[in-house]
Amino acid sequence: MTCPSGPQNCSPTLGVGIGVWGPAQTANNLTLRNGTIRGLGRRGVQINTGDGTVVENMRIFENWDNGVNLGGHCLIRNSHFALNGNRAIYAFSGSMALANTLEANGATAAA
Repeated sequence: MTCPSGPQNCSPTLGVGIGVWGPAQTANNLTLRNGTIRGLGRRGVQINTGDGTVVENMRIFENWDNGVNLGGHCLIRNSHFALNGNRAIYAFSGSMALANTLEANGATAAA
């Protein structure tokens, strides 16, 4: 996946908008590194059908629902999650979250 350089703007409406979305069966072993995902109307990252995603050195905040929804066997490391409306991190079995900062997220911090 290649994203355009420079900041990207969006105007989310409640309940719509996902910053990074990985379609079913094609989103394995993705890496998100050294970026910011902010202010989406739904989730910052949704790759919950793909395995092996790495989220590293990211700032994910002020999203309406979860900061990230990930599949199994993922690594979430050295990232900052703040002010997401629900969980900061939601990931399936075999995933690890290491050395992250979770600040003032909604219902629960991580699952």
